[in-house]
Amino acid sequence: MTLILSCITRDYALQVSDRRLTWISGPDVGQTKDDNSNKAVIFGNRVGFSFTGLAEINGVKTDFWLADTLNVPGCRTASDACAAIESRATEAFRQLRGPAWMKRHAFVGVGWVLLAPDERFRPAICVVSNAEDEHGNWLPEAQPRFVTRFYGMADDKRVMLRPTGQRVEPDEKYYLLRNAYKCVSRGLGPESILRLLAFGIRNIAARNVNVGKNLSVLSLPIGAAGSDMYTTVMSLPQPNVPSFCLLPEHMTNFVSDSAWIVNEYFI
Repeated sequence: MTLILSCITRDYALQVSDRRLTWISGPDVGQTKDDNSNKAVIFGNRVGFSFTGLAEINGVKTDFWLADTLNVPGCRTASDACAAIESRATEAFRQLRGPAWMKRHAFVGVGWVLLAPDERFRPAICVVSNAEDEHGNWLPEAQPRFVTRFYGMADDKRVMLRPTGQRVEPDEKYYLLRNAYKCVSRGLGPESILRLLAFGIRNIAARNVNVGKNLSVLSLPIGAAGSDMYTTVMSLPQPNVPSFCLLPEHMTNFVSDSAWIVNEYFI
């Protein structure tokens, strides 16, 4: 099960996740199946998704399944995207065989939402899951339906951090949140917070074999949220351009790579 760290500020929507797949049943249970699996799907300039749970849904790799789910006419906003995921995932998981604990899954998005047509974009974290409650706790068994929850910041807050998947201890979360706040207070760009989140995941990976140290890194700045230009760059995090890259194990520098990019015109 993947560990996803999602962080939003007034200027950036950020997400770092590990790329490990682990066998959850059979003779190789607990062993690593793949340490370089893509779990990222970028939806226009406004929302980036990752997932934790099943690597395949009805025989289709979950990243492709997710991209295909979002590639439908009229799917333009974060709400549209989550509604599409919730509906299709509920139906797909109903067809899966196996015990309920093996079907636990969550799709996690970070990005920008409009609460009303005349309002400004606001940062949000959205979770579409059949196994996470409203407090972020992982339930022992999957529920029959996927449910969407949006999480945003109060007007007097500057940073929000939400882990999904593998457990993050309270002191670990506090450390990350406190230092993310310091980055924001000093006016630092997205790279500083992304490196902090990567540091947090790798520290947890040192004690949890289900968490990998090869990481996917996503940055969506508010400056691009209102644009109809689809400009996600497979490069280092940049202050004003949506970007996606990797942070391979044993490396401290970001490396360009590609993820699924979906909008109403192409996939």
